[in-house]
Formats: sequence, C-alpha cells, structure tokens
Amino acid sequence: MEENVTIGKYIIWFAIVNLSLTVCFSIAFILLEIDSNTSAVIGALVGAAMVAGSKFIQDHKRVPNRTEKTKLVWLSYLTSWLVSLLLLGGFILATSEGSQLLEMMKSVNMGIILGAIIFFSIVILATLSLSYGFLARKQLEGMKRKGVI
Repeated sequence: MEENVTIGKYIIWFAIVNLSLTVCFSIAFILLEIDSNTSAVIGALVGAAMVAGSKFIQDHKRVPNRTEKTKLVWLSYLTSWLVSLLLLGGFILATSEGSQLLEMMKSVNMGIILGAIIFFSIVILATLSLSYGFLARKQLEGMKRKGVI
C-alpha cells in the first residue's frame, strides 16, 4: 500500500498555473475582441490540474491514490474559487465596467446566483476529478512510453 503524500506543493502549482492561464486567456480575449466564456475557465482548470498532476506523477512515479485525489480535487476547487474571486475583485476595483457589473449583480435574484454557483461548482468538481483521475492515468502511460519515468 502506497503512503499518502503531502499535496500542498501541487496545490501551489495548481494555483500559479490557474491564475496565469486565466489572466493570459483574459488578455488574449480582450486583445482579440472575443467575448470570454466558461470554456476558457475550464481550459485553465484542466491546464492547471494537468501541470499539478504531472508534477505529482514525476515526483512519485504514480497517479494520486483515492485519498490524495480527493484532497487534490477539493483543494484545487477551493483554490479555483479564490483565484476567481481575486480576479473579480480586482476587476471591480480597477474598472468602471466592474462597478456596473456589481450593480447588475445586485439586481439579480439570489436564487439564480445560487443556482449558477451550484451548477459551476459541479462542473468544476467533475472537471478536476477527471483531470486528477482518468487524465492523470493517461499522463502516466504517456510518460512511461516516452521513458520520462
């Protein structure tokens, strides 16, 4: 039976990559005058989870076990919300559009906001679970084929 390892280092990797990708995607969308959507957020989540998972696999020569995967999913989930709130707070404070967004959010029914939060939470958790499970196993297979591990 493999020993559970500390996953804090991988959550830090996740946070850095998630923040970096989210900012890069946002800047690219602004420069290209493309409306941003949730696929960019999912792309940043998957990219960050793949980097964190890859670092885990390189360090331990295996995918995360059930306990480690659960911790990775939940801590990555919380980290992704913190990154989103940090960026949203910065947007609200730094731009006039941010204050307009805040005013619009105040007028929206709280049930709709709560429903959206629940829906996106489910999507985020499913994406992270897939990334640290199935996709991590695929990464391990690829690394073994290439002789990386």
